[in-house]
Amino acid sequence: QHYDRIPVYGSLVTIELGAGNALRAINARLAAPVLRSTVARISPHAALAAAGRAAGYGARLPKAQVRPFIYPDRADRWRLVYIVRDVPVRRRGAPGERLDPSRFDAGPARIMDYVVDAMTGRFVAAIPRHSTLSEETTGIDDHGVTRKFRVEAVGGGQRTLFDATLNVATH
Repeated sequence: QHYDRIPVYGSLVTIELGAGNALRAINARLAAPVLRSTVARISPHAALAAAGRAAGYGARLPKAQVRPFIYPDRADRWRLVYIVRDVPVRRRGAPGERLDPSRFDAGPARIMDYVVDAMTGRFVAAIPRHSTLSEETTGIDDHGVTRKFRVEAVGGGQRTLFDATLNVATH
C-alpha cells in the first residue's frame, strides 16, 4: 500500500497457495493514513547519521539503505519517517545512549531497522531484523496454566521464548 507514492509500513496482503496453486487463504492488513505533508524536512543522510548514533557508530555512518515510509506512531497517528534498513548493532544498550566501549556486543551480530522521523530527525524505534526460525506451541507453566508461546532460534544454539498472553520474552 502506498500514500502519495510512499509505502505504508506494515500494510500488506498475504496469500497462501496450496497444491496446484489453489488459493488456501488470504489475509490483508491495510491502513488509512492521514498526514499534513509528505515532504521530508531532513535529508536521508541525516537519518542515516541518527540511526548510526542509535546503533553505536558515533560519528561514523553505517552502510545501510535509507527509504521513506508512512509509519504508524500510535492508533490513528501517522508520520513520515525514514527507515534505515539492515544496520548491524555495534553495542548493547538503549538507542541514543552515550557510547561506552565496554558495552560492545561480543556475541553474534544483531541486525536492526532504525526508524527516524523525517520531519524532526528524532529516533522513533528500532525494529529487529535478525534471522529467526519460529514456531508456535503451548505449554503448562509452574502454576498449571496452559500458555501459548512462540519459540525462535536466534543463532548459536540460543532460543527466545515469547509468551503471547503476557507479552514476555525469555532469552
